[in-house]
Amino acid sequence: MNSGFFKVNMNDAINSLVNAVVGAVIVTLYGFVTQDGFSVFQADWALIGQTALDAAFTVFFSTLGTLLMTNKEGKVLGAIKIK
Repeated sequence: MNSGFFKVNMNDAINSLVNAVVGAVIVTLYGFVTQDGFSVFQADWALIGQTALDAAFTVFFSTLGTLLMTNKEGKVLGAIKIK
């Protein structure tokens, strides 16, 4: 978190991207584990891919938004301390 309030640097973007990938993997694995009678050959891979992509976009933009609204001291909107 080296960028200032309403600024995003490359580290913030990479952090958001890594979080997005991890979030997509977790959501996809959770879907596999909770599905009754899952079969690799009968799975709806288009739906699984769409769910993973939706999760990745959600996590990416939520992390990026949080980093965008946080200043160098770690305060959201310059007033709320989160760490």
